[in-house]
Amino acid sequence: MPIRDAAGHRRPVRILLVSLVGLAILVASSFLAASLLRRDGWAGPVPVAAAFGDTEGENHYNYCPSYLEIDENTRYMFYCRNPVSDIISDSIFWRRADRINGEWVWSEQQEALWPGEGWDSEHVCDPEVRAGSFRVNGHEYGWAMFFLGCDQKDYNHNQVGVAFSDSVEGPWHKWAGNPLVPYSGRRFWGVGQPSATALDENGRLVLYYTRCDATGWMTQYRILDLSDMDHPDLGVETTLPVDGLTEKDGSGVILNNAGFALDSATNRLFAIRERHPNEHVDATIIPTELQVAHIDAVVLSGGEGTWTVTGQVTPIRTGYPRNHNAGFLTDPLGRLVGGPNDFEMAISIARTGPWNLWTYRLAIVGATILHGENRLDDRSQAVRFKGIWSNADAEDYFLGTARRTDKPGASLRIAFVGTGVQVYGDRGPEGGWGRLRIDGEPVLDFNTRSNESARSVMQAEVRNLPEGPHEAMVEWQEGPDPGKDSGELVVDYLRVLDESAGG
Repeated sequence: MPIRDAAGHRRPVRILLVSLVGLAILVASSFLAASLLRRDGWAGPVPVAAAFGDTEGENHYNYCPSYLEIDENTRYMFYCRNPVSDIISDSIFWRRADRINGEWVWSEQQEALWPGEGWDSEHVCDPEVRAGSFRVNGHEYGWAMFFLGCDQKDYNHNQVGVAFSDSVEGPWHKWAGNPLVPYSGRRFWGVGQPSATALDENGRLVLYYTRCDATGWMTQYRILDLSDMDHPDLGVETTLPVDGLTEKDGSGVILNNAGFALDSATNRLFAIRERHPNEHVDATIIPTELQVAHIDAVVLSGGEGTWTVTGQVTPIRTGYPRNHNAGFLTDPLGRLVGGPNDFEMAISIARTGPWNLWTYRLAIVGATILHGENRLDDRSQAVRFKGIWSNADAEDYFLGTARRTDKPGASLRIAFVGTGVQVYGDRGPEGGWGRLRIDGEPVLDFNTRSNESARSVMQAEVRNLPEGPHEAMVEWQEGPDPGKDSGELVVDYLRVLDESAGG
């Protein structure tokens, strides 16, 4: 899907030209050593790695995955990408993965679908690929790809289309009757971001998609029968409930841009959705968090039901400040692979700062990330440093790394959602003073000097914060005795607490 603002609006940008000087700086910055800060203020490396070994350095983006397992040794991923460097225009690409000696080895990417004429002339994106039996002009196809098409440079008037193929690897043939789900208004975003689960192998599916019109943003679904595309049955449009879902700040829920999968063993529909609101620093058009939840599919079939939240994908757990546009690993019919406790997700990750669009990459994560480690290593993308810091690496630090400073003005900060935070690092004869601020206010001055040396011990802690988003800052402080050595501050990691969830 083309670039959107905090609520999902299309961003009115078509082509971004980068000067040779600017491009050289951008490329060089992506290869800085891990001990240096990037231009966007985030330090690498990171806990989650980009899929396919697709590193930064080219002015391309990858996002919006459809992730399929054909059998235990074969997987596919379809996703959005700009075919031409520097030009913001989406096509749909795909890769195949083969399991070789227990490892998934991904193929080179190939283009599956691209903008055409008329209703999808600007962008073709947001793929969802499903198996079935689809008869078109007397020919029986085995695969359908749902996608978003756009024909306006302001990225409004989006509509949902479908293409068919004999093979998951294509070639794909757009249906002549597109758009499948039309939208007539040209002043609003329209309909798009499709996701689908099959009801059988004969072409009956549930199609989910985002709608934005004068009434606002929502996710709707239809029960489709596409077995005979000369007479397709598009069903009745129904709005998905939002009860049980939550936003970061407790505001009213906006359910859009979600991926869905059915767990057939429990008859639960799983969703992975973007969580709002977005941050007010670049990149403001994509969220920091994703939320995973499930709902009883039988109850939902009546247009009702309450979601149960499974957990969140957050910067703390991925190491990236932006996490967005995601989907589950499913079988060809859209059924969850791995069951309700051991599934996989393909998520889109990104950095902040200038040219953040070119950092959009895909990552594959397991369900454990929803309840994973709440420790932020000093090299995490989520930790922002200011001033002069040096490396203090050793095997007995968390992940083998720490940061040291004894310089005025040196500080670090993290944004987090929780009810508390702890700072871990060194204590010893060379230790100094630090100050912990929460949301800009000083809450604790702490001393790390002691007779005995120790690493990775708790230096400071604050608890019982109101549940919600916060910012923590750790500053080096001059000691209370003027003229005496103020010592050094060595920080290994920070741990975020969420006492409301037993954390």
